[in-house]
Amino acid sequence: MNRESVGVLVGGDSADFTNSISTPLDLDGYSLTIGPSLTRTISTNWAWRAPGGVTLTLYKCRVNESENLNVSI
Repeated sequence: MNRESVGVLVGGDSADFTNSISTPLDLDGYSLTIGPSLTRTISTNWAWRAPGGVTLTLYKCRVNESENLNVSI
């Protein structure tokens, strides 16, 4: 994400700003295969599948974004 900030000094005060953004993503995938299929797990996060019939795949995604802005004058 790109963000542009323009600071304006009022009088003789100075301010410090800090900003943090967190965006966790949780993705679940479900598959139903009718017919023969061959599946192999490569590692804990990677696998491959070769179906020989019809496959129905459903993905469920949850994203939660939070932002925290701190100002010190």
